[in-house]
Amino acid sequence: MGIGAIVLDGAVIGAHALVAAGAVVPPKAQIPPKMLVMGQPAKPVRLLKDSEIANVHAQLALLSEKAALYRSMGPG
Repeated sequence: MGIGAIVLDGAVIGAHALVAAGAVVPPKAQIPPKMLVMGQPAKPVRLLKDSEIANVHAQLALLSEKAALYRSMGPG
């Protein structure tokens, strides 16, 4: 999910779907797998390519590694 995205009650986000920054997913919405949604209310834009999904996973792994390194440094 993008920064500032809001998913309201009962909405279901499919596997590997991507909710854009600032998007608002309405109550009880069903977002299909691998779908990019944007807007207020969020609307389907297009299916994500497998290479795009892999890139998102790689970026998340890198971010997770950096967070762990930061935490290991301790305060100060």
